[in-house]
Amino acid sequence: MAIGLRDIVIASDDAANRVALAMIEQNRTCYHQSHDALAAMPSSDLEKTALKLVQEKRYVSVKFNNQILDYGMRDQNQEAQALLQGAAATAMNEQQAAIRANAALERRLSKEAYAAAVASMHRGKIILASGGIAALVMSALLAWLITRSPTTPLSQATRTAEAIAAGNLHNDTHYGD
Repeated sequence: MAIGLRDIVIASDDAANRVALAMIEQNRTCYHQSHDALAAMPSSDLEKTALKLVQEKRYVSVKFNNQILDYGMRDQNQEAQALLQGAAATAMNEQQAAIRANAALERRLSKEAYAAAVASMHRGKIILASGGIAALVMSALLAWLITRSPTTPLSQATRTAEAIAAGNLHNDTHYGD
């Protein structure tokens, strides 16, 4: 943007001004697309505040930039240069600072979200492993109980048969009474 404004201010003919103006319009279109994509994303109050500050700073900067463009297109280069090097430069610097602050905020929030996701995955792994171990223990316990149910009556029948064979007819033959 600043390069396009500079070119308009120092350009000597209308064709060069038109090329610089086209570059400025292309940069503005790119900015609007990026802004709209960012604004469409879900955001926290902190992010909305940062984006609002960027927009407020941009509004001031665009006002000065449009005035510079007007001066440049009318070949009032002295006025355009004075504005470009004065209030417009300050406004553009403030806008760039707001954009950098917003980018830093987004990087920080992204790192925090990544850390939270990694921690959540770690907890998920622990829960999954614990559930697997619990299922294994339950399976082993159920297998033991299932194998015990047919072997207990067989064991009782074997003891009874051995007692009868030994001549002991007073053995308890009732299971579970």
